[in-house]
Amino acid sequence: MSSQKRQELTDQELLELFNIVDLDHGGTIDREELIELLKKLGFEDDKEEIDAIVASVDSD
Repeated sequence: MSSQKRQELTDQELLELFNIVDLDHGGTIDREELIELLKKLGFEDDKEEIDAIVASVDSD
């Protein structure tokens, strides 16, 4: 098993990633934008799984 060290992202890199995911540039990542991100990461379009992910991080 190879051991890989996680690379820490800078604030600027995190901001750039956020802006890529924030498709409408509204300053937030909404449910639809999160769904698009999850699809790109290989998650299936499973409504229950996506709802659980949204619920776990949604503070609004």
